Amino acid sequence: MEDLYNSIMQQDVTIGLLVGALVVSLIVAFFHYMIFTGLYKINLGKYFFAVYPILLVVLYFIQPQFMLIGIGSLFVLTFPMALLGIVIIAPALGIRERVNYQNKQQELARITNKNAQYLKPVKKKNWIWELLKSLFFIACFFGSFAVLGFFGPILLIVLTALISKKRSGSNLMKLQKSLPTSKIRSVAMGLAEIQGKIVIDEALTSRVKSKRCAGYYYLIQEISHDDDGKEQLSTIHTDFLYNPFFLEDETGRIKVIPDKLQLLHFNEYSYRSNGKKYTEYVLEEDDKLYLMIGKASIENNEPVFMYDENKRILSITPTTAVEKHDQAIYYLSKARPYIIAFLLWAAFILSSDIRVTSSGVSVNPHRYLSRNFTIFKDNKSEKEAQATNENSDEAIYAEPVEN
Repeated sequence: MEDLYNSIMQQDVTIGLLVGALVVSLIVAFFHYMIFTGLYKINLGKYFFAVYPILLVVLYFIQPQFMLIGIGSLFVLTFPMALLGIVIIAPALGIRERVNYQNKQQELARITNKNAQYLKPVKKKNWIWELLKSLFFIACFFGSFAVLGFFGPILLIVLTALISKKRSGSNLMKLQKSLPTSKIRSVAMGLAEIQGKIVIDEALTSRVKSKRCAGYYYLIQEISHDDDGKEQLSTIHTDFLYNPFFLEDETGRIKVIPDKLQLLHFNEYSYRSNGKKYTEYVLEEDDKLYLMIGKASIENNEPVFMYDENKRILSITPTTAVEKHDQAIYYLSKARPYIIAFLLWAAFILSSDIRVTSSGVSVNPHRYLSRNFTIFKDNKSEKEAQATNENSDEAIYAEPVEN
């Protein structure tokens, strides 16, 4: 260790080397950000990516060689941080979140039985299967790291993201991509998507803002703080109350039967008092356009829009929320190839043997890449070796010179 320290302190650190280290620090910061937010569930904030470059600049002005020690330490910390997160932190946090979710669901069902039908059922997990899947992923992670260095885990993550599909139940944001928006007058029976303004039939009064509305979702939460001072909310009361209403477009209107209706991305109205938070989401009559997905049917010789038992959906959301969601998905799809390219490039840099000498910086790819892929082979070294062998052969087979 002392020899390594002395070797680093003898290095000539130039401005160009500092700029290269700052670029590498951003790559390392990206991996650390993914580890802390994904595995440790820590919100680092948007200024996190400025911390490492600033730290290296400060170290550079204290002692230029300290900058090399700093970037090396940040790089080395990546592997144990990921290992600790995958093996211990992430499984522990996952178990705690699942237990908390189950407790909240049971608490809501206990508070009001009439609203139990709106609660998502708690899926029982096969712990043996979950453990085997975790162990398999860990084995793949370390196996890929042993073979390809940092290239392996990045390839594993990229491939997992590309081939995996979220197999959850149907929801509005997924279905609205495939369902055409029907005019209310000509909507076909069955699962359908319609769009229009809310028209109140029998008005209610909301609990928080006293708004005239067709219905509301109301809840009371108790405010507490954990040992770190972070605020926690625990639901102690909830209430759903909806009356039938109409959705109207330029072609007509249709009656909505609001049993099991789900409100998505509605404005929140709330206030705090005596250590409690009172919140409501209101289904009000206004100038906004709303998108609904449910089942079009006939009831008492009248067309109605109701809960679809097959797809398990009757949802309503402002059209602006759908537009923002689709726009975000569009930009993400456009950025995905660049993100993958950046990850693979970063993995190549982190997997390579980077050496700083007085003559410059040399980058030697990971031994697996240089051995198996022609593009990464050192052609110059091969030519020099071949020339050396030819010179040796000439020396061996050369005829003696007569004096």
